[in-house]
Amino acid sequence: MKLRHHLFHSKRTPGHWLKWVEAGSGPTIFFVHGCSGSWTNFTPQLADLSSEYHVVALDMRGHGSSPWPGPSQLADFETDLEEFVTEVLPGRFVLVLHSFGGCVGARLAASMPDRTAAVAFLNTAGSIPQGPTYRLLQLMSSRAHLLSESMPNLVSTNSEVSQHMLYYTLKEWDVWDCYPKIEVPSLVVLGALDPLIPVTSGLRMAQLLPEQELTVFPLGGHVAMWEQPRRLNAMLRALARRVLLSRVA
Repeated sequence: MKLRHHLFHSKRTPGHWLKWVEAGSGPTIFFVHGCSGSWTNFTPQLADLSSEYHVVALDMRGHGSSPWPGPSQLADFETDLEEFVTEVLPGRFVLVLHSFGGCVGARLAASMPDRTAAVAFLNTAGSIPQGPTYRLLQLMSSRAHLLSESMPNLVSTNSEVSQHMLYYTLKEWDVWDCYPKIEVPSLVVLGALDPLIPVTSGLRMAQLLPEQELTVFPLGGHVAMWEQPRRLNAMLRALARRVLLSRVA
C-alpha cells in the first residue's frame, strides 16, 4: 500500500487544518476513528481495501497529527467532517465509523443521503455509558501524554485533549435521533465483551436503523479493526461492492 499524505485547510476556520491520508483508486471508502485514536487505527483495512477502492482516513482535531485548536464541542467535530467531505471527497462513498467516530459521523450520514452510499458502525451506539470504565479513563487521561509516547497506535492524544474529550466533549454524545433518518444500507459490528459500548446499546442502535445488517463478535472487545481484521475487511468489501460497484456497473 502506497499512502498519500495531505493536509486539509479549512476555509470556514482560517488557520485550522486536519491531517488525512489516502491510497488506491476507484469508489471511495472513508474511515473515521474514535476518541484518542487516529487514522492508523484502520491500517489493516486501508492496506487490504486499497487494492480495490480509494480509501481515505483522517485525524480528527487534536488527534494524531491534527492540531488541537482549543476547547471543542461535538458540533465542531461534526463541522470538520462535513466540510472535509464537501471539499475533498468525490461522489458517493461508504462511511466507516468507529466508536466516537460513530457519534461524529451519524449526523453526516443522516443529512447527506445523496453522498453516503452506506454506513458501517463499529463498536458504537447513540451514547456512551459513563460507568466505571468511563470513569477509569477519566482518571487515566492526565497521563495520556505518556501513553501516546509508548503506545501511539492506541492513544494519539495528549493529556490536555484527552481530559477535555472525556470531561466535556464525550458527554455531549447523544445521536439516537439520527439513526431512523439513515435510509441507506448499514453494517453494525459489535463486540460481546466491549467494555465501553455494551451490546444492549448497539442492539438498540441497530433496531433504529431502517436497513441494517448486524454482527456481534462473540469474543470481540472495543476495536473490531484489530481484533478480527480479515473478517471485518470481508464484510466491508461486500458492503462496498453492493452499494458502490453495482452503481458503477
